[in-house]
Parts: sequence; structure tokens; C-alpha cells
Amino acid sequence: MNRKEAIVIGAVLFTAFVSGVFADTLSTSTTKTTLQTTSVDIQIMDSQISLGGARIDNEPSNIQSNFTSGFSFSPQRGFVQVNSIILTLVTSGMRGTVNVGLNGHNAGQLSVLADADLTTVGNLSTQGIRVGSNLIELSIPVNMVLLLYEVRLTVEYTFLG
Repeated sequence: MNRKEAIVIGAVLFTAFVSGVFADTLSTSTTKTTLQTTSVDIQIMDSQISLGGARIDNEPSNIQSNFTSGFSFSPQRGFVQVNSIILTLVTSGMRGTVNVGLNGHNAGQLSVLADADLTTVGNLSTQGIRVGSNLIELSIPVNMVLLLYEVRLTVEYTFLG
């Protein structure tokens, strides 16, 4: 390689390097985004205690009953991931463990330890929920009578803002 060729190659490399640095600076300053975290409450069921709630009665049978409902998860634009899901149940007349499923996948269990009106809160697996339509299923143990007043999910998620 002669001297003129070396100078031309050096000039091309220098131009490419400088334009790349300025292009990166310009694109970063105009499209600057940061990760933000927020949460949304999804009311799946809400019944006044005076109305009696949804009665799930497993006492006379030896089969397991379920509470099943659909709900929608619609995060903000730029959604990245779900960080946590908290399930809140308001019940009466129940003592035992409730298995929770999201979209056909096991999402966790909640232990209810009192027979009186009670609010129970627990964490669920984040793997089962998806953007759009979802299905939640509460499996109620055999030989249990349950009055279910409220089912609510609190979903914390991250998005680009």
C-alpha cells in the first residue's frame, strides 16, 4: 500500500468514526427513554357483604369446586415485563388453602386461616399473566363452604417511558 492509499483509508475511517459518534449522540438525545414502574388494580369480582357474595359450597360433595372469571390486562405503551402480582380475596366461612391458576398455569396458593370475614393477600407467579384477555381460576378445597366477596389483582409492571 502506498502513501496516498494509506491517507485515503485513514480519512475514510476517521469520517466513519466521527459520523458514528455524532449520529449516536443525536439519536440518544432525541429518543431518550427510561424504564418506569407502575401498577394497576384489576377488579375481578366485587360484591357487597350485605348481598351475600358468591356462595361456593363443597360441603355435600367430594368434588372440588372452582371460581373462574375472565379479566383484561392492558398495560401502558412500551410494556416490558410484569414484576409482581398480588391477589386479594375477601371471604367468609372458609379455612384452608386456595390454589390459584392463571391462564391454565399454576400461579400459587393462598392460605386462609380464619372462619370469619377476612381479607387475604398473597403473591402469585408472574409467568401466567399476558397482555390482553386472561383467565383466573380459584380451586376451593373439598368439604368447605365459602362466601367470596371480592377478588382483585394488583399487577406491577415496567414500561419504557
